Formats: sequence, C-alpha cells, structure tokens
Amino acid sequence: MSTRVLDGRACRRNLTAMSRTCSVVVGLALTMAACGSSKASPGGAEPADAVSGFVDNLRKGDGAAACAFLSAEEQALFVTNAAGITPALDDTSCKTVVESFHAAKAASISALDGSFENFTSGSGTVGSGDWVFVNGAGQQRAAVAKVDNKWLIQPGENDFPTALLHYFD
Repeated sequence: MSTRVLDGRACRRNLTAMSRTCSVVVGLALTMAACGSSKASPGGAEPADAVSGFVDNLRKGDGAAACAFLSAEEQALFVTNAAGITPALDDTSCKTVVESFHAAKAASISALDGSFENFTSGSGTVGSGDWVFVNGAGQQRAAVAKVDNKWLIQPGENDFPTALLHYFD
C-alpha cells in the first residue's frame, strides 16, 4: 500500500486552483442573478415607476403599455370615467381611451411631464403620493399598491388617470 505525500508547494497550487475556481463560480452566479433581476415587467419596481410609467406611456399614446401600470379595478374605473371627458373618448377599453386621448390632445400633452413626490406608505405594500407637473402648477394624488411584486396604480381618493385627462378638458 502506497501513500502519496504532497509537498507544501503542491498543496498551495491545489488550494490556489480551487480558490480561483470558486471565485469564478461565485462571480458567474452573481452576474446571472443581476441579469435576471433587471427584467422589466408590467407595473413598476417602485411606486414612482408605476405612476411615471403610466404618464410616460399616456404621453406617447401607447395604450397597452400605459394600462399595464393600472390595476384591473383602476382600468375599469378609468374607462367608465373617461366617457364624461370632452372630446368624447372611445370608452371601450383602457387602451383605446389612452389612444383616443393622445390623438385629441397630442399637442399639449407634454404638460404632464413631472415627478412623483411625497410618497407615504402605510404597510409597505400600499401608499399614495402626488404627481406634480406643469412646473409645479398641476398636482394629482395617486394611490398605488404592490401586487405580485410590482406597483400598480389603484383606485384611491380620486381616479388619478381620469384626473389627468380632466386637466385638459
């Protein structure tokens, strides 16, 4: 029976190689995790993302993208309330309301450019804040809630999306 004895240099080489291998494996795992977390989905990663995402897509006239930032309840309320807006908006779906509004008001819609401020949260999954626009002259309250790990605009103390449309009414 033969036993192989490694000298000190051979042990250090083996440990160094193992250490490099572990570093590469850990680095690859971290890189893959970072890539996976940046994948965009409907709704916002943060409360402000939901509100600015809706407004940005409303300004572009992208109905499908804008409505992805609204909960199902808010979409239904938005469609119902948009029927009272002048000019009359096609109120068959959230998507068509956004597209109709954009077509009617494209020239002045850039006034909605703004920021989400004064966010307060009661439980970490619901809250509200102010969309401040027109250089601070316009302000609307928006309610948001975290649903399936994304923030969506919810019906709140006012109907935020419709309130924005009324600004141009």
